[in-house]
Amino acid sequence: VVSSLTAGFFFVTFLVYWYLGPQETPYLHHVNQANNFLHGHLDLREEYSRNLNTLEAAYYEDKTYMTHPPMPAILLLPFVAVSGLDTNQALISAVIGGLTSALAFRIFRSMVSIKSAVWLTVMFTFGSIVWYIAAHGGIWYFSHTVGLMFLMLAVYFTITNKNPLAAGLCLGAAFLSRLPMGFSAIFFLLMFSEAPKLAETTAS
Repeated sequence: VVSSLTAGFFFVTFLVYWYLGPQETPYLHHVNQANNFLHGHLDLREEYSRNLNTLEAAYYEDKTYMTHPPMPAILLLPFVAVSGLDTNQALISAVIGGLTSALAFRIFRSMVSIKSAVWLTVMFTFGSIVWYIAAHGGIWYFSHTVGLMFLMLAVYFTITNKNPLAAGLCLGAAFLSRLPMGFSAIFFLLMFSEAPKLAETTAS
């Protein structure tokens, strides 16, 4: 049942985000960055990019650089290697939104009943700003969508399937997607510290 619901949340969320979303974005700069990475450039070159005029860029020595962290572009590398600048960033964002919804269900299920986990996941997936951000697929929104997926993975490896190394790697990936997500490290430090065990011992 849990596996079926997990798959169901992924597919339903993806379909809703994709078909009710814009299905494309002019702000495909993570695709641009991935394509420039594949051509050996850390900066963004006109010949390997699209719509650079829409980018809030940083300039140094007549070169154009992304101001956003690189993890979303790194995630896109295999897709861009196949499809180049035709890679649909909005489509991949919707897929990631579906994965995040499935992760949320597994996390909630590890803490509450199936019924409660379903309702919590529905509220998280369709009753929060997550829907708009994941469906949008633009540069900042894609960064946030990727960061949230990695952050949820870190929570999964902290609460549902304890694995400090995996949680730390996922937290690092979230930080490299959206830098403010690094502040969540406090939560993980507390969860993997002795504090919960001490509190449980004191309560008993």
